[in-house]
Amino acid sequence: MSQPVLAARLGITFQQIQKYEKGKNRVSASVLYAIMCALNVPAAYFFDGVGAGGTKPLEADPVAMEDMNAVQAMLASQENMKLLHNYLGAPPAVRKAVRSLPSSVAKDVT
Repeated sequence: MSQPVLAARLGITFQQIQKYEKGKNRVSASVLYAIMCALNVPAAYFFDGVGAGGTKPLEADPVAMEDMNAVQAMLASQENMKLLHNYLGAPPAVRKAVRSLPSSVAKDVT
């Protein structure tokens, strides 16, 4: 799959995909999950061999562990899984509108 196609499926630019590939930007747990869904691969695909050959274990990065724990808690709910699945299946323009919804609602409440 090309970078532009993957980027379109994720609702981001292909330049952002390049930054992830080059290590210029950190891939959050939620983005990694979206990439897994777009590529239809399990998490093990990205972590095969982690911990071998002198690499640092995931526990060495508390921010990554915190992100992963938050994602695991979120994914434990069937309702959240259905919401995420539907969100990822929506066109990029719809996903963008959905992402802006919480801040719009917060402005209306205050």
